[in-house]
Amino acid sequence: MADAEDILRSFQYLIGHEHAVHHGGGMIGMSFGTGSMLLATADSRIRDKVRVLATFGGDYDLRNDRLRPDRRL
Repeated sequence: MADAEDILRSFQYLIGHEHAVHHGGGMIGMSFGTGSMLLATADSRIRDKVRVLATFGGDYDLRNDRLRPDRRL
């Protein structure tokens, strides 16, 4: 889940920037990054600040990939 945490922290940094629109922002996830981006946007620390998200070519079921405890990312 380190990828999702990195995405979350990056989003927090960007929306906190002095030139950012402070009421939120959006994300785009492609291919393998889609799952991590979706997990990050569901986190309560940024959930209310993500205004839009788009995905392309991601996994159809995160339970079979990223959420299995025996699977290393």
